Amino acid sequence: MSQRPEAGSTAEGDEEQRLRAALRHLQAEAGVLERLVYKHRNQHRGAAYFQYLLKVRAASPHPPG
Repeated sequence: MSQRPEAGSTAEGDEEQRLRAALRHLQAEAGVLERLVYKHRNQHRGAAYFQYLLKVRAASPHPPG
């Protein structure tokens, strides 16, 4: 006798897979943001838009480096 998964468990598995994919994408975007901050910190550190960028970076899931 083979055991069949419950109907709800496949939906939960699909949702988890979708969330994991979204997290990987968000981490990749955070990596790009981290690189931008690293390359331009000295030149733009006084600009208001760069200060906002630093706040966004602080809230990102990417660990500060």
